[in-house]
Amino acid sequence: MTTRSTLQHGALAPAILALVLSVASMPLSAQEADTGQLRQNIEVLSGVLEEALNLNETAGLFGIALGGVESTYLHGQGIVMEVRTPLANRRNRLSLAALTSTMQSLGARANPFEAMRRGAVQETARAETTAAPADTFYRQMMERIAAIDYSLIVNTAIQQASNSARSLRSLAELDDDAYQQLQAQIEALRERTQSGLSEMRALEVEIRQSGADDDSVAREALSARLDALLGRIEPLREEAVAFAQELRDRTEAASARYGEVWRQELAQFEMDLYTAVCDFGASLRALPADERLSIILTGLGADADDNRRTDKVHVLNKADIQQCQSGTIDVATLRDRSVEYSY
Repeated sequence: MTTRSTLQHGALAPAILALVLSVASMPLSAQEADTGQLRQNIEVLSGVLEEALNLNETAGLFGIALGGVESTYLHGQGIVMEVRTPLANRRNRLSLAALTSTMQSLGARANPFEAMRRGAVQETARAETTAAPADTFYRQMMERIAAIDYSLIVNTAIQQASNSARSLRSLAELDDDAYQQLQAQIEALRERTQSGLSEMRALEVEIRQSGADDDSVAREALSARLDALLGRIEPLREEAVAFAQELRDRTEAASARYGEVWRQELAQFEMDLYTAVCDFGASLRALPADERLSIILTGLGADADDNRRTDKVHVLNKADIQQCQSGTIDVATLRDRSVEYSY
């Protein structure tokens, strides 16, 4: 609810308005005079905070400002200001990077369906060998292919590399050109992977079709081709895994750097907030002396145990604000006297 809508619906009781009436002799009624003055006080302080905290910067889609201040007044309690800042949006990048890391850890685990597929191939080979006991060559070839986890490992590594690349760009570690070059490298690795898989499937078909063929020359040729294929696949698998690990390490380091910078920016933002309130606290003349200024920093609270994003709340007494404005106390003392919590 905005300040204007709250006041128009008569949320301020006449008794409270009488306490903050500054000009009793004005021809307007006490309620109308206080309502107008309080509204002006709030609008002035909101504008001051937007300017002092650079909340008017238009960095959003279609030039929409990512920051701003929404204010309201609560009878008997005081002014509540909800502050939106781009810091909350930048914090989301950290959350996405952390989610990507978690998903990659889950993806690195063994795929039960891949294990089932390899087991099925091995059982098929054994069953077919039972029908032709002399053909141990066929069984050995099929079991060698079934034991290869090339597809699972390499495809998982490529997907992890792609996710890490997106995280690095989100964390401002890669510009558009560097990101496109990295994606081209990942795509080339993916194409080489698919080529190796296609060749392996084709060889598997030939081995199946050979059955219990007693031609030793043909068997040796198939065995040599499988050896050569595995000789090309193993380096590719190692390359993909190493590449994915390198990008994962870069992402973790980038997340740590980004998080540290973000925490420093938040600390500076909160100090600037208290400084602005101290410097311009005198603008809250119409606020009753025993009421408070509550400021909600949207999305900037501590992380909850259930990963829920919370807000940071600062509650300041008007008397403390006035003392800071007059120089009786400094900004640090004003903050020490305030109440801060996440909700």
